[in-house]
Amino acid sequence: MTGALVPYSVGFLQVALALVIGRRLGTLGRRFPWLGVLTIFFALRGVTRVAETAAGHRIDALAEPVDVLLLVALVLLIVGFDRTIRGLLLAQDAARYREQEYERALADYRRLARHRLANPLTAILGGVSALQTLPGLDDERRAELLAMIEREALRLEHVALDPATRSPEESTLQPQPRVKHAA
Repeated sequence: MTGALVPYSVGFLQVALALVIGRRLGTLGRRFPWLGVLTIFFALRGVTRVAETAAGHRIDALAEPVDVLLLVALVLLIVGFDRTIRGLLLAQDAARYREQEYERALADYRRLARHRLANPLTAILGGVSALQTLPGLDDERRAELLAMIEREALRLEHVALDPATRSPEESTLQPQPRVKHAA
């Protein structure tokens, strides 16, 4: 009976590991489908091991040291399984947070770019259109339009070369992702 203690222990621990994994399947099965495969594998392997030992099958000389190593590995798996799952869930949550933060920052960047570029571009295009379509502009009106086009072009240049400067309307926009620091 003493020689059967290790194989029985290995078999029962395999079944126990299947139960530990199976307990988590309800909440994690969709996120981690490999858990179902692990549950089935360890349940079948454990039941088979217990049945072989109960039936009195001889264990090879090499099988007993392997069983001892497997016993240690199974204990480590059972003890560390929840911590591993917590780590995987935390990593998944962190990745989801980074993805959402990137999407938010990208949307803010696009709004900021549209806001900062729309007014000068509209003024420049309007001025050019007026110069092209309005016949008989006097020199004073032409000079005003050209000065406005130059002023707005300089404003665009300033926006392009100094993007950090913000107006009060832009203060709520954050075009860079916020970094979430680990505690």
